[in-house]
Amino acid sequence: RERSPGGCLSADLRVCSSCSRFPRGDLALCDHRQSLATQRMEAAPALPSPDGSTGSSDAPDGPDGDLLPSAGAADGHSSPDSSSPDTTPTTASSGSHSGSKTSRFGFGDAVSSSPAEHKPARRRWVLMFLLPAAMAVIAWVVLLPPSGPPRSVRAAYSESLLPWPVYRIGMPLLEFADRFAREMTPPEMRVPMLAGVWMESVIVYAVAKLSICDVMWSMRQPSSVDEVAQGLVDRGVVTSIQTGHLQRLMDAAIEVGLFAKQGDKYVLTPSGEMLRADHPRSSRATVLFLAGPDGMAPWHAVVNSVQTGNSGWMEVYGKEKFQHMLEEPAQWHTFDRAQAAMSKLLQHSLLAEYAFTGRINRTGSDADFVFCDIGGGEGVIMAEVLSHYPNARGLLLDQSAPVVAANNRFAAKSLADRAMAIEGSFFDPLPQEFQACDYFHLRWILHDWSDHDSHRILSRVAEAAERGAAVLLSEAVLGTQPHIFERHKRLMDLTMMAWHQPGAKERTLSEFDSLLSSLGYKRAAYVESQGPMAVMEYRRPHTHGRPEHHGAS
Repeated sequence: RERSPGGCLSADLRVCSSCSRFPRGDLALCDHRQSLATQRMEAAPALPSPDGSTGSSDAPDGPDGDLLPSAGAADGHSSPDSSSPDTTPTTASSGSHSGSKTSRFGFGDAVSSSPAEHKPARRRWVLMFLLPAAMAVIAWVVLLPPSGPPRSVRAAYSESLLPWPVYRIGMPLLEFADRFAREMTPPEMRVPMLAGVWMESVIVYAVAKLSICDVMWSMRQPSSVDEVAQGLVDRGVVTSIQTGHLQRLMDAAIEVGLFAKQGDKYVLTPSGEMLRADHPRSSRATVLFLAGPDGMAPWHAVVNSVQTGNSGWMEVYGKEKFQHMLEEPAQWHTFDRAQAAMSKLLQHSLLAEYAFTGRINRTGSDADFVFCDIGGGEGVIMAEVLSHYPNARGLLLDQSAPVVAANNRFAAKSLADRAMAIEGSFFDPLPQEFQACDYFHLRWILHDWSDHDSHRILSRVAEAAERGAAVLLSEAVLGTQPHIFERHKRLMDLTMMAWHQPGAKERTLSEFDSLLSSLGYKRAAYVESQGPMAVMEYRRPHTHGRPEHHGAS
């Protein structure tokens, strides 16, 4: 409700009985109410002017000019009874008045009081921009096919991937929420909380080590503590167990998001299901290595590493990691299982985002090419690539133990006729079979080694690669993603310092370019993923297409 110098107009701000119009927030009055307001202005006492004199009510003086149209405007309205606010004019000739304009409070120009122009023009402009924008977003999310591999390949990883527009909008919001939570935590509380993060790792490790999630999943229903305890004994995980201690562990696991409670029973959350050994995307092996004694011990030697320059692994075990694990088959097996689990989690960065091209530039799932995985472990990624591209073939290079596991995997998945794992070292010349490769893939290989050793590895690849072959690096690239992932990469960088020989590190994009440029390669593509990994494609100049005949098959 607004007040004018002529008196309170709040009684006038009601639906007009003649034209059924309701004045909006801009106080633009309909023709009938405008006439009533004008006549009230005439009947109001004169306002004093700045010089103390009394001006006429129909033309008040002052720095603001006329606050309402002057009395007796030639609009042809008859005068209603001013004592009755609900009385409406008997005549409403809009001939001359339809062109008059009144501002929100009577100042300057205003919106026309005609019904067609009552709404502010800016609303129309907003709609004109919002509707096409909304339609474009819907088309982007739903209608437009994703760039990269065939839709069928990307659909296989739909459970772990978001539509790219949703991802690009959601990540800044998530990062803002994360930063806000950290900023709102007082430093005297945040520092002890950071020091106690390892406790959550121990909770997750204990739940994974005891196979609690597997026992709960086998029951197919909410489980009580007694039922879980009995299940652990029946499965042979433990010979005896303290129910009270088990309950306290499971209650703590609720707080880190592994379990939820229904009454006095426990159920698995989606995060808890990731600790099942039989889950397709299980993280159990990764947790057992990262949070177990073998993985944690070198971290406690980081203080010594900073002073001596040695790796934490060397400080604890007296040998570098790979040499030590070759002498400890059980430790190597745990590490390789963890690598295979991480490959399942991160393979979408290669398969769901990168588009392989056939030898004669054929794209889609029928593309024919030879995919070579250098240091490919147990063949998890190799098997996935060949399952999505039935015309492709594959070669894998690794140490003896993972090679046996990889060939067994290929046989189990009926891929033995198209895939083969060969024992060897990427520091030695690659076997002759690798000269047929169209793609040399190295996933998380270079970050284990110094620049000098990485150059040696890439030199062996360049010796075997023909001019049309591409080198694919699946690595965590520093400084390319939101803070949430960058923080994870920095922790990975410290992991390299704790686990591997001096010089092992995560790298920036320019550092990868420098390594490859010294061998005559230039970056042809950089493929971002919805995670800490990225795929970099390198080729020798002027060899973007593949020859129709590409060496021995």
